[in-house]
Amino acid sequence: MIKAEILAALPKLSAEERREIWAKLSELDNEVWFDNGELSGQEKAIIEARLDEYDSAPRAFTGRRHRGKNIHLRGAKSSPGS
Repeated sequence: MIKAEILAALPKLSAEERREIWAKLSELDNEVWFDNGELSGQEKAIIEARLDEYDSAPRAFTGRRHRGKNIHLRGAKSSPGS
């Protein structure tokens, strides 16, 4: 199938089929963003940087709720009369 045939066939596809094709193209380009164009390039760069930070040190990214629970539990364990 040549490019012209692919482009001509796109309008005939359902929205779901076009999303599948878009996802495959993004995968081939190693860029998977399902934001419908809502994120700017700068916002994507910030997210990518945070993900890279997480990949290098996942233990440093404990959620606030989790940290608070740990602090609470440590405090409960060390409290007199517990």
